[in-house]
Amino acid sequence: MVLDEYIDQNGEHKLIELKVISDQLTITNNQDSKPVDPRSLPLLFKRYGLEIDPTIEISSQSLEISTLGNLGKFRFKSPVDADCRDYLVWDDNKEPVQTALARQITSSLCYLAGLNIDHPQFLA
Repeated sequence: MVLDEYIDQNGEHKLIELKVISDQLTITNNQDSKPVDPRSLPLLFKRYGLEIDPTIEISSQSLEISTLGNLGKFRFKSPVDADCRDYLVWDDNKEPVQTALARQITSSLCYLAGLNIDHPQFLA
């Protein structure tokens, strides 16, 4: 699942993805790949997430994280925004479904995994 995409300082298109490889949750950018503790996802959403409006449709793109829950994604453009914003959605079938800005969760996962990224907003 693509968590974030951006243009780096050299003008190249980059992706940050979350994958399950051999029962291991892994975060990757175009050059590197690092393992992520799947137990960090519910904690990050507990810290940064808000309960989602049940009328919002979540894309069919989702990632099942072992027995912990499902990670989904949706894109929203407010009338006052110039660009769309990506949101991640965490559903563990226990608590209310939580959502948070994708960039916020992505930067936290990269930090926890020790993944170096050259995203201009992450470098500040």
